[in-house]
Amino acid sequence: MASRKLIALAIASAATLSAADSLSQAASRRGIRIGAAVQSGYIASDAAYAATLAREYSMIEPEYEMLWSAIHPSPAGYNFSGADRLVDYAQRNHIPLRADHLVWHSSLPAYLSGLGPDALKQALQSHIAFVAGRYAGKVYSWEVVNEAVDPSGTKLRDSIWNNQPGIGLSGIAWIEQAFQWAHQADPGARLF
Repeated sequence: MASRKLIALAIASAATLSAADSLSQAASRRGIRIGAAVQSGYIASDAAYAATLAREYSMIEPEYEMLWSAIHPSPAGYNFSGADRLVDYAQRNHIPLRADHLVWHSSLPAYLSGLGPDALKQALQSHIAFVAGRYAGKVYSWEVVNEAVDPSGTKLRDSIWNNQPGIGLSGIAWIEQAFQWAHQADPGARLF
């Protein structure tokens, strides 16, 4: 729903630009990209939405389709349908895609909660390698680790990845490892 509101805001804002300008053109003149979070179902079912998105935005990011629980819901099962639609749309329209959340403390499938450190480390490495590898060269950037810091900003967040049970690496070593795996899987992408 939020992405539809962003499109409506883009349409309203576009009315104040010159007839030849789009939001992406105006942003480009200032050296910035303007993006939107997108659900693949909208681009598949609403041609006006898809056309406005391509015209007005210079970057997109999946809203839900690349979260671990959506893309890798079971140990051996992947669901790339939504993510594939977004990647294909971005490529067809020459819009950089900022892929999200290879590692996050939230939106995790239940099967991860019973794993010990060694199995969890293997699951994380395999997930990053398989997902980032599938889209290597097709995405502009990866959000490798999301919200690793506690909301207070004073310490690392307590999460399955670093201490409950963790992947056997202390401090920020688990974050460094995730970035190394992501770089190995998609060496040309920017990593955040």
